[in-house]
This record gives sequence, structure tokens and C-alpha cells, in this order.
Amino acid sequence: MKSKYKNYEHWDETVYAKWIKGLTALLEPNKSYPAFMQLPSWNRKNLNTALASWAELKHDAILYAEQPSGAECGGGEDCAPPPDPYVVGYVEPNINYWKEALELLDITESLLTKHNLFNNSLKYQQERIKELCTF
Repeated sequence: MKSKYKNYEHWDETVYAKWIKGLTALLEPNKSYPAFMQLPSWNRKNLNTALASWAELKHDAILYAEQPSGAECGGGEDCAPPPDPYVVGYVEPNINYWKEALELLDITESLLTKHNLFNNSLKYQQERIKELCTF
């Protein structure tokens, strides 16, 4: 596979390809990374992350290709909002991944704008996500 896509030149042509390119940044070793990022367990973590993201991408492509046919269930009773989640997290320290993520956001915005689908709601969400990616 590596040799097949080694000289692939079309990474920026589709959102799907750009997404996959971003995932490859997770799998590229770098000698300048800290010691914990040089361990085989870190490589397995990155591989699992990439595979999960790819599975989600494939799932979304299938899910959103079909028109929803179900209705919301429930009686519409008033209820208390759920409590705020307790977030324990770790930011992926792979800078190349975050650069690819920003490029993916840009190509997605460009594509949606080209087809007149980039509305104010999406613009707001896009700006918020970009803020998170540019730390």
C-alpha cells in the first residue's frame, strides 16, 4: 500500500482524500518527538485512532447518503437538561496532524461554498473548530 500511494498527487482534490491524508500524518514517525511518542504502544494508539476515524468516515458516507425516514420519538415532556460532562482529555501532540486537519477544514469550506451550501451556521461551527485546531 505504501508504495502504491507513495507518489499520489491528488490528496487535495476531495474531502475524503484530504481526510485520509490527515490520518497519514498520525502514522508518520518523527525522531524529534518525545520518548513516549517513540514507543510501539504510541504507534498502536495512532493506528487505532486512524482506523476509528476511517471507519467513522465510511459510516458517515453511507449514513448521510440515505434520506432519513424515521421520526423523533418521545412525548415532548419537559425535563432537566443533562449535567455538563466531566471532560478528561489529552490533546494529540502531533503538529503535522493538526496542520492537515486545518487544511481539511479549508477544503471542506471551499467545496461547500462552491455548491452554495456554506451557510452562517456552518461558518460559525467552522470558525470554532479552527480555533480549537490552532492552539
